[in-house]
Amino acid sequence: MTMSWRRNAVWVVLGLALLAAASLAATRVPVYGDDFRLAQKSFDMFDGSLGGVLKDSWNTGWQPNRFNPVGRFFAFTYHFLAFDVSAQFGVSIHWFYRLGAFVLLVLLVLAASAFMLIGVRFMSVENRWLTFGPVFAGIAAGLAITMQLHPWSHDPMLTISEIGLTSWALSFAFLALALRVASRPPSLAGYLGVGAVAVVGTMFYETFVAAVAAAGLVWLWVLVRDIRVGAKPWHALTLAAVGALAPLLVFVLGRVYVASLDLPPYPGTELEFGPAGLVPFSFLALGMVPASAWPEAARYVSGGGDAGIFPAGAITLSSASIATTAVIVLVLGIGAALARADIRRRLVFARRGWVVGGVLLLVVGLMLAMHSFTEKYIAEITSPGDIYLSYTGLAVVVVMIVFAALLAARRRLLLVIVLLPIAGAFVTAQQAVNWSVANAAGADNSTNRAITAMAVRWEPDEAVRCDALRAWDEGHNWRPYYREAVIPSLNANYERLFGEPFCAGYAITE
Repeated sequence: MTMSWRRNAVWVVLGLALLAAASLAATRVPVYGDDFRLAQKSFDMFDGSLGGVLKDSWNTGWQPNRFNPVGRFFAFTYHFLAFDVSAQFGVSIHWFYRLGAFVLLVLLVLAASAFMLIGVRFMSVENRWLTFGPVFAGIAAGLAITMQLHPWSHDPMLTISEIGLTSWALSFAFLALALRVASRPPSLAGYLGVGAVAVVGTMFYETFVAAVAAAGLVWLWVLVRDIRVGAKPWHALTLAAVGALAPLLVFVLGRVYVASLDLPPYPGTELEFGPAGLVPFSFLALGMVPASAWPEAARYVSGGGDAGIFPAGAITLSSASIATTAVIVLVLGIGAALARADIRRRLVFARRGWVVGGVLLLVVGLMLAMHSFTEKYIAEITSPGDIYLSYTGLAVVVVMIVFAALLAARRRLLLVIVLLPIAGAFVTAQQAVNWSVANAAGADNSTNRAITAMAVRWEPDEAVRCDALRAWDEGHNWRPYYREAVIPSLNANYERLFGEPFCAGYAITE
């Protein structure tokens, strides 16, 4: 019997609770990196005008080796709203970014759930017993158990979430659409949908081309299927035209266009094939593995140095980590109880499974390669625990594979009984790591927290504001470009809001 929408809704609520619990530790990490800079810079760049950012952001800040007008529109609007909405409500910018990351994480899991559900049904009609709610909750559970925080690196849950999380959401949505259209009769709506998402995704972020390439396996399957039944190959060729050729043309012509402009170089992002790229490739791949960042997390909490792989006392249980663990374990228990109705049903892997598996393998491999074989990533990703914006999406892939294997297991009830206490023990350790890391990041970036709160609230005593700015400026060895972006924009934005600069006497050359 088909599961009712009410039961699906319960599963979705459980999944949301798990994702919320998994995101709690991140709220302890102040806004840092590009988020801190771009919140100030975007509001100042567009003179505090929402109309201005909506009108001009798509062609602002071009770089000679990337054509991403959709991504620029979304990113600049996101950072502009981070400042604008926070100022409207008088709430620290910090909360916009942490709530925004949670919302984008939910969108990513929704898209991944759609891909997995359509994928298993694509493999076999016998898998139609599986519905969306349990898939969403299952992926959310896997993330809640295994998700790691990396404030020393480019963790998309902590910085540039609008790119790191959204690009994967678009990729999963496109691949889900590809499988759905491929398994149905030809239709104009299908062609237009595939073409639209392919072109928009390509203009969002360059790594989306990994999903475009992976979808090529689906178009190949359609071609082989049609040839075998004696049908003409127009369906496959049309899908390849709108889902591969169109985004390829946009990618190439866009690059030609921006290369023709008189733009300052953006060094280090050109592809550089060679053995040096295998180092970041292997570390990024290792980052997909649960607990892989624990040694680096322990070193980060203890202050680094020669403290060893697991410095004594670096990672500790706290009331926050215990409470978070309790919530996750409670929800997992509720989910296990609800799943008893389907415990006898198993996922069926049919011959079509190679298409779905190949798509996942190809998108992961290409995504890793694009974040490995460049001078920039070779220099930045140098040790285990270093990750990049693709981390959360890669972690979702691992969760999906493990979840599918669990659903296909013959003795699933026994496995659940065995795995639940193991999961409870693991999440206890992972939350201890996450909260320890988050607290350490909070201490390291405490001056950021003060600025993100004061920048959007009226503080009548300028001396207090200046002390906060001086503490921020002197607390870290900021690069010149970073100070030149933050300090003038901070003063200009505060004057727009409250009629006077944040700290009028503070010179950028100090």
